[in-house]
Amino acid sequence: MKHMFPNYTKQQLAQIFLLLFLLSFASGYFTFNGLSVIAVSFAEYGDATVFAIASSVGIFLFWSVVWAVVPRLHTLWTRICAYICVFCYLVLIFFLSSSFNVAGLSGGDGLELHLELHVAKIEMQVDEANAKSLEIRGVATDLRGQSSGYEDKAESELLYGAYTGSPGKGSVYFALLGVKTRVDGLLSEVMAFESDAAAHSANARALLETIRSILVSDAPYRERMAAIARSSDDLRRTIAAMDASVLAQSVDRALSTLPREIDLYTNYSANLRVAAKQKAALDKVRLDVAETVKVLGAFVDEVAAEPSVTLAAFERITPTQSVFRYWTNFIPHFAGGIALDLMPLAVLVFASIATGSMTRGERVRGEIEGLSVADLMRAIAALAALRGTAPPPHLKPGMEFDVFGPASDDDDDPGSEK
Repeated sequence: MKHMFPNYTKQQLAQIFLLLFLLSFASGYFTFNGLSVIAVSFAEYGDATVFAIASSVGIFLFWSVVWAVVPRLHTLWTRICAYICVFCYLVLIFFLSSSFNVAGLSGGDGLELHLELHVAKIEMQVDEANAKSLEIRGVATDLRGQSSGYEDKAESELLYGAYTGSPGKGSVYFALLGVKTRVDGLLSEVMAFESDAAAHSANARALLETIRSILVSDAPYRERMAAIARSSDDLRRTIAAMDASVLAQSVDRALSTLPREIDLYTNYSANLRVAAKQKAALDKVRLDVAETVKVLGAFVDEVAAEPSVTLAAFERITPTQSVFRYWTNFIPHFAGGIALDLMPLAVLVFASIATGSMTRGERVRGEIEGLSVADLMRAIAALAALRGTAPPPHLKPGMEFDVFGPASDDDDDPGSEK
């Protein structure tokens, strides 16, 4: 530290170390918050605490060693190697800052946003499924109209011979009643689906309200996510049961077999003239059935043209995944979390620039000027020891070289290393 800040007193250096410790502690605190967002059990809180303490100690130890070593490196190659090592470790610190710290700074807002977006999405999908299920009301109305029409036509044939010109219960009459019966069967199926769809819609609304209540509850995130996932699965099955495409397929099959209903009543009279009238009358019925198929087929085509509503499954994510997924909402948190852990790098860079611009003599004078009384007392004691008993011959020159450097490394040497 003294080599990094040669003009600082011991008290000032102690303050810098204290600030470094506080920065490391703050980083560990937010790391703990990020890890404990979804913690429930004591073991999970314990794991978060141990990891936060270990990360704080690691960051403090790393910067303490870097500050003590890097400023003492004066050759270009050693500084390059040192900064390569520093930046390699900074990659790990960066991911620590941009994950756990940001999750801790956000306080679980990322998970809250994830839950809110999921609920908003399924609300739209439930409304869409309800709207599509209401389409069956239109086909039910069409089927009622067709059933009533065939009943009226059968009665007209019975009373007035509307098709054959001969009133009575002939093949045309029974063919019209047969078609009406098939349409009534299809109408019953549609009405049953409509009733089930209404029940499923009410159930879906109830499940949606349950999910909303879970969203605003005070339960831990893990419990809320698990509850929302279960309710979302139930809601997805309910929405699938409201899919009108199943009914459309049934209507399509019924329409494909409806014209064959007339063929069951092709028992023509032995009288060729009457048989010709019956055949012509049944051809008219076929035209009416074709019109029915055309009207009801529009429903089938409309449902087939639209994709089925598939409710989105709830995706469970971690707090760190949430801040990365919705990172645009947490740009200030990323800036704060990264700056918190990389602040010592800025100090190192500026201090290295400052000390690198000084000559060896300037650095030594700065260190001498910053000596305290205790340092002077220890220096005097060391000097007395050196002047007392004969020291080893290599000791004094070695100490002078360590303190003052080589003879050429002075203020007046233009080639001195910076």
